[in-house]
Amino acid sequence: MFSLKNMFSLNLQRSAISYDAICQNKPVIEFSPEGVINKASPLFLSTMGYRADEIIGHHHRIFCPPSLVSSPEYSQFWQRLARGESFSGKYLRLAKGNRSVWLEASYIPVSDRRGRVIRVIKIAADISERVHSALEQEAVVNAINRSMAIITFNPEGIVLEANENFVNATGYKRDEIIGKHHRLFCAETLYKSDEYRHFWESLNQGEFF
Repeated sequence: MFSLKNMFSLNLQRSAISYDAICQNKPVIEFSPEGVINKASPLFLSTMGYRADEIIGHHHRIFCPPSLVSSPEYSQFWQRLARGESFSGKYLRLAKGNRSVWLEASYIPVSDRRGRVIRVIKIAADISERVHSALEQEAVVNAINRSMAIITFNPEGIVLEANENFVNATGYKRDEIIGKHHRLFCAETLYKSDEYRHFWESLNQGEFF
Protein backbone atom coordinates (compact mmCIF):
# COMPACT_ATOMS: atom_id res chain seq x y z
CA MET A 1 0.00 0.00 0.00
CA PHE A 2 1.29 3.44 -0.91
CA SER A 3 1.95 5.87 1.91
CA LEU A 4 0.71 9.44 1.56
CA LYS A 5 4.30 10.47 0.89
CA ASN A 6 4.60 7.94 -1.93
CA MET A 7 1.26 9.01 -3.40
CA PHE A 8 2.32 12.66 -3.32
CA SER A 9 5.64 11.76 -4.94
CA LEU A 10 3.85 9.77 -7.64
CA ASN A 11 1.48 12.66 -8.36
CA LEU A 12 4.44 15.00 -8.70
CA GLN A 13 6.11 12.58 -11.12
CA ARG A 14 2.94 12.30 -13.18
CA SER A 15 2.55 16.09 -13.21
CA ALA A 16 6.15 16.49 -14.32
CA ILE A 17 5.66 13.93 -17.10
CA SER A 18 2.48 15.69 -18.27
CA TYR A 19 4.16 19.10 -18.20
CA ASP A 20 7.16 17.76 -20.14
CA ALA A 21 4.80 16.25 -22.72
CA ILE A 22 3.03 19.58 -23.14
CA CYS A 23 6.36 21.38 -23.54
CA GLN A 24 7.37 18.95 -26.28
CA ASN A 25 4.18 19.52 -28.25
CA LYS A 26 3.13 23.11 -27.52
CA PRO A 27 4.70 26.56 -27.38
CA VAL A 28 5.16 26.96 -23.61
CA ILE A 29 6.92 29.69 -21.66
CA GLU A 30 7.38 30.14 -17.92
CA PHE A 31 7.61 33.46 -16.06
CA SER A 32 8.20 34.63 -12.53
CA PRO A 33 5.15 36.23 -10.86
CA GLU A 34 6.63 39.58 -11.92
CA GLY A 35 6.76 38.57 -15.59
CA VAL A 36 10.46 37.71 -15.93
CA ILE A 37 11.13 34.82 -18.30
CA ASN A 38 12.48 31.67 -16.61
CA LYS A 39 12.42 29.20 -19.49
CA ALA A 40 10.70 28.43 -22.78
CA SER A 41 9.99 25.30 -24.79
CA PRO A 42 11.65 24.71 -28.18
CA LEU A 43 8.33 25.26 -29.96
CA PHE A 44 7.81 28.60 -28.25
CA LEU A 45 11.32 29.69 -29.23
CA SER A 46 10.81 28.67 -32.86
CA THR A 47 7.39 30.37 -32.97
CA MET A 48 8.86 33.64 -31.73
CA GLY A 49 12.18 33.32 -33.58
CA TYR A 50 14.42 33.60 -30.51
CA ARG A 51 17.14 31.52 -28.89
CA ALA A 52 16.71 30.76 -25.19
CA ASP A 53 19.68 32.93 -24.17
CA GLU A 54 18.08 35.92 -25.94
CA ILE A 55 14.98 35.93 -23.75
CA ILE A 56 15.79 34.22 -20.41
CA GLY A 57 15.93 36.89 -17.72
CA HIS A 58 14.04 39.42 -19.81
CA HIS A 59 10.51 40.60 -19.09
CA HIS A 60 7.41 39.46 -20.95
CA ARG A 61 7.16 42.98 -22.37
CA ILE A 62 9.73 42.11 -25.05
CA PHE A 63 6.89 40.30 -26.83
CA CYS A 64 4.42 43.20 -26.62
CA PRO A 65 3.75 46.38 -28.61
CA PRO A 66 4.92 49.53 -26.76
CA SER A 67 1.36 50.85 -26.63
CA LEU A 68 0.32 47.79 -24.62
CA VAL A 69 3.33 47.84 -22.30
CA SER A 70 2.70 51.47 -21.32
CA SER A 71 -0.99 50.90 -20.62
CA PRO A 72 -2.53 50.52 -17.13
CA GLU A 73 -4.16 47.30 -18.33
CA TYR A 74 -0.77 45.67 -18.82
CA SER A 75 0.37 46.44 -15.27
CA GLN A 76 -2.96 45.20 -13.94
CA PHE A 77 -2.62 42.03 -16.03
CA TRP A 78 0.56 41.01 -14.19
CA GLN A 79 -0.76 42.13 -10.83
CA ARG A 80 -3.79 39.90 -11.27
CA LEU A 81 -1.66 36.96 -12.43
CA ALA A 82 0.49 37.39 -9.31
CA ARG A 83 -2.70 37.19 -7.24
CA GLY A 84 -3.58 33.86 -8.84
CA GLU A 85 -5.99 34.85 -11.62
CA SER A 86 -5.65 33.04 -14.92
CA PHE A 87 -6.30 34.43 -18.39
CA SER A 88 -7.13 32.88 -21.75
CA GLY A 89 -7.67 34.51 -25.10
CA LYS A 90 -6.20 35.63 -28.39
CA TYR A 91 -3.18 37.90 -28.10
CA LEU A 92 -1.17 39.90 -30.62
CA ARG A 93 2.51 39.51 -29.78
CA LEU A 94 5.79 40.56 -31.38
CA ALA A 95 8.32 37.94 -32.41
CA LYS A 96 11.97 38.67 -33.10
CA GLY A 97 12.35 41.49 -35.60
CA ASN A 98 8.95 42.93 -34.62
CA ARG A 99 7.14 40.28 -36.63
CA SER A 100 3.49 40.10 -35.60
CA VAL A 101 2.31 36.77 -34.20
CA TRP A 102 -1.21 35.93 -33.06
CA LEU A 103 -1.30 33.50 -30.15
CA GLU A 104 -4.25 31.73 -28.62
CA ALA A 105 -2.93 31.29 -25.11
CA SER A 106 -3.65 30.56 -21.46
CA TYR A 107 -1.68 32.24 -18.66
CA ILE A 108 -1.79 29.90 -15.66
CA PRO A 109 -0.45 30.96 -12.22
CA VAL A 110 1.13 28.12 -10.22
CA SER A 111 1.02 28.37 -6.41
CA ASP A 112 3.00 26.68 -3.65
CA ARG A 113 1.43 24.88 -0.68
CA ARG A 114 0.90 28.18 1.09
CA GLY A 115 -1.03 29.60 -1.84
CA ARG A 116 1.68 31.97 -3.03
CA VAL A 117 2.09 32.27 -6.79
CA ILE A 118 5.61 31.09 -7.59
CA ARG A 119 5.48 31.10 -11.39
CA VAL A 120 3.20 31.73 -14.35
CA ILE A 121 2.99 29.24 -17.19
CA LYS A 122 1.79 30.27 -20.62
CA ILE A 123 0.61 27.56 -23.02
CA ALA A 124 0.05 28.87 -26.51
CA ALA A 125 -0.87 28.02 -30.08
CA ASP A 126 0.17 30.04 -33.12
CA ILE A 127 -3.06 31.10 -34.86
CA SER A 128 -1.47 33.76 -37.08
CA GLU A 129 -2.45 32.02 -40.32
CA ARG A 130 -6.05 31.63 -39.17
CA VAL A 131 -6.30 35.27 -38.06
CA HIS A 132 -4.71 36.61 -41.24
CA SER A 133 -7.06 34.46 -43.34
CA ALA A 134 -10.06 35.81 -41.42
CA LEU A 135 -8.82 39.38 -41.87
CA GLU A 136 -8.37 38.80 -45.60
CA GLN A 137 -11.89 37.39 -45.87
CA GLU A 138 -13.23 40.37 -43.94
CA ALA A 139 -11.39 42.71 -46.31
CA VAL A 140 -12.92 40.91 -49.31
CA VAL A 141 -16.41 41.14 -47.80
CA ASN A 142 -15.90 44.83 -47.06
CA ALA A 143 -14.70 45.43 -50.61
CA ILE A 144 -17.75 43.63 -52.02
CA ASN A 145 -20.01 45.56 -49.68
CA ARG A 146 -18.52 48.85 -50.88
CA SER A 147 -18.83 48.02 -54.57
CA MET A 148 -22.09 46.05 -54.82
CA ALA A 149 -25.73 46.45 -53.83
CA ILE A 150 -26.38 43.73 -51.24
CA ILE A 151 -29.56 42.71 -49.45
CA THR A 152 -30.08 39.85 -46.99
CA PHE A 153 -33.31 37.89 -46.46
CA ASN A 154 -34.40 35.18 -44.07
CA PRO A 155 -35.63 31.88 -45.62
CA GLU A 156 -39.18 33.23 -45.79
CA GLY A 157 -38.09 36.22 -47.87
CA ILE A 158 -38.18 38.87 -45.14
CA VAL A 159 -35.55 41.60 -45.48
CA LEU A 160 -32.97 41.41 -42.67
CA GLU A 161 -30.33 43.82 -43.88
CA ALA A 162 -29.42 46.00 -46.86
CA ASN A 163 -26.25 47.92 -47.53
CA GLU A 164 -26.05 51.56 -48.54
CA ASN A 165 -25.52 50.75 -52.21
CA PHE A 166 -28.78 48.78 -52.33
CA VAL A 167 -30.71 51.52 -50.55
CA ASN A 168 -29.33 54.15 -52.92
CA ALA A 169 -30.06 52.02 -55.99
CA THR A 170 -33.69 51.33 -55.04
CA GLY A 171 -34.52 54.75 -53.65
CA TYR A 172 -35.84 53.39 -50.37
CA LYS A 173 -34.79 54.35 -46.88
CA ARG A 174 -33.35 51.48 -44.88
CA ASP A 175 -36.15 51.50 -42.30
CA GLU A 176 -38.70 51.29 -45.13
CA ILE A 177 -37.53 47.83 -46.21
CA ILE A 178 -36.20 46.06 -43.09
CA GLY A 179 -38.84 43.55 -41.99
CA LYS A 180 -40.69 43.72 -45.32
CA HIS A 181 -41.00 40.85 -47.80
CA HIS A 182 -39.01 40.54 -51.02
CA ARG A 183 -42.27 41.01 -52.95
CA LEU A 184 -41.95 44.72 -52.14
CA PHE A 185 -39.48 44.90 -55.03
CA CYS A 186 -41.60 42.83 -57.46
CA ALA A 187 -44.51 43.48 -59.76
CA GLU A 188 -47.83 42.05 -58.57
CA THR A 189 -48.02 39.71 -61.55
CA LEU A 190 -44.66 38.20 -60.54
CA TYR A 191 -45.16 37.66 -56.82
CA LYS A 192 -48.61 36.10 -57.39
CA SER A 193 -47.20 33.62 -59.91
CA ASP A 194 -46.30 29.95 -59.38
CA GLU A 195 -42.78 30.74 -60.56
CA TYR A 196 -42.31 33.18 -57.68
CA ARG A 197 -43.52 30.63 -55.13
CA HIS A 198 -41.23 27.96 -56.62
CA PHE A 199 -38.36 30.45 -56.55
CA TRP A 200 -38.54 30.76 -52.75
CA GLU A 201 -39.18 27.05 -52.28
CA SER A 202 -36.03 26.31 -54.27
CA LEU A 203 -33.99 28.81 -52.27
CA ASN A 204 -35.14 27.13 -49.06
CA GLN A 205 -33.88 23.82 -50.46
CA GLY A 206 -30.42 25.33 -50.95
CA GLU A 207 -30.53 26.06 -54.67
CA PHE A 208 -28.69 29.04 -56.14
CA PHE A 209 -30.00 31.51 -58.72
